[in-house]
Parts: sequence; C-alpha cells; structure tokens
Amino acid sequence: MKLTVVQWHPSFGDCDRNWGRMEEFSDGSDSDVIVFPELFSSGYMFESADEIRPHADGIGRLERLAAISRRDGKLIVGGFAELNGGTLYDSAFALSEGDVRIYRKIHLWARETQLFTPGKESLIVRYRGTGFGIEICYDLQFPELGRLLALNGADVILCPMAWAEEATYRDRNTPPFVHLAIAQAFSSGVFTAIANRVGNERGAAFEGHSGIADPYGNFSGLGGAEGILSADIDPADVQGAKRPSAFNDLEKDRKLRISL
Repeated sequence: MKLTVVQWHPSFGDCDRNWGRMEEFSDGSDSDVIVFPELFSSGYMFESADEIRPHADGIGRLERLAAISRRDGKLIVGGFAELNGGTLYDSAFALSEGDVRIYRKIHLWARETQLFTPGKESLIVRYRGTGFGIEICYDLQFPELGRLLALNGADVILCPMAWAEEATYRDRNTPPFVHLAIAQAFSSGVFTAIANRVGNERGAAFEGHSGIADPYGNFSGLGGAEGILSADIDPADVQGAKRPSAFNDLEKDRKLRISL
C-alpha cells in the first residue's frame, strides 16, 4: 500500500486554488493513501471567526475529491475549515473509496480556541481491511488519543498539521512533533504519518518536516521546503510490532488503567 504525505504552502484565503491543487494532485497520483496538511483549503492565520467564516466550506465542497477517491479506490485525507449549521470546526476529511467521513479536531491550539468549536468524537476509517485513525496537529501531543485509536483498531494514524516554529526549539532539524510521531508509532505499534505545511503566513513560519514513522520507530521525513514523501507500508507489520518478543504484547502488557 503506497502512502503519500504532501507538504505544501497553501494560498491564504484562496480556497478555489487550494482545493484545486488537492484535486489535481489526487487525480494524478498513483498512491493509495494521500494526506494533505491541516486547514489546507483556507490557510491558517485568521484572526477571528468572522474573518475565516467566508473561507469555510460544507461537506458538499468535497464532491470532486470524493469522485476521484471513488473512481481510483483511494483514501484521501486533508484539513479544511468546516462550516456546519453555522458552527465552525477545524476538520479533516477522510474520503475512503468515495465514502465521506469527517473528523473534527478535539484539541484546539492557541487562537484556534477562539475560532472553532472543538470536536468530541474520534474517527477510525476502514480502508482495504485496514483501520486508519485520524488526528489533527495538536492532537498528537495527547498520547491518550493515539492509544485510543490503536486499541480500537487503527493500524495507521494519519495526522494533517499546521505546526509553526516555536522560540523554545533547540533542535531545528528535529522539531518536537517528529518525536511525538515516532513515540506514538513505537509505543502503540502503529504507522503514524504527519503532513505539515510550509511557508510564512502573517508572521508565522510553518516548518514542514512531514514524514512517516513505522511501528518500529523508524522515521522518514522531509525538510522545510515544499515536497512529497511516499512510502510503501505493509499493515501486517503492525502485528509483529505489537508483539516484539515471544513474551510481550503491547496491548496485553499494559498494567495501568487511567481514569479521571
């Protein structure tokens, strides 16, 4: 199964162009699974709900991408500003062979809390017999979501992102979210794919470093420029990773059950 993460710079506020780029790439790609960044349809650095509202879309905007997904038997995932019944969400679409599913970001970051309503439900999509869990950006910082997805049948976790540089970074070559992706993949025995955006937008520098972590903790990634990374993944590797020795099982070995 060929998995591709797309690391691009969206045009701020130019939704037609951004949707068009996603449609054009999906139409021409030979990948089975394609992941685009968070809020790629609109851009990210909006200052208020009123400002982003004209650039938000209902699920009807997904029709052309869904048609490509259905025709080619692809799973296409990406981020968009969703307007549903007057409510704004930071959402990810998951188009599995044409079937439309929506995940709404649960953990909102910084100004997002002033623009969007948080989601309440996790999402796992079945594609070709494999479970694909969906996260968005800051969700990755909360390991309980990734573990929840893994324990409920996700073999691969796909994470659209819009993660910008932060002054606290000491290692510019390996930002914290790369470590988070590797840790999630290794600790739960799943593949984790992160698709971050690039480019400067209203003072924020989005740094890229998209990549794919396998269930054994190996990571292949991009740098800070626009690019595309593809890898052939075998969901069967997940079963071996979850049972790293004759004496261990990542799911059965858990001793602590956390309750609030």
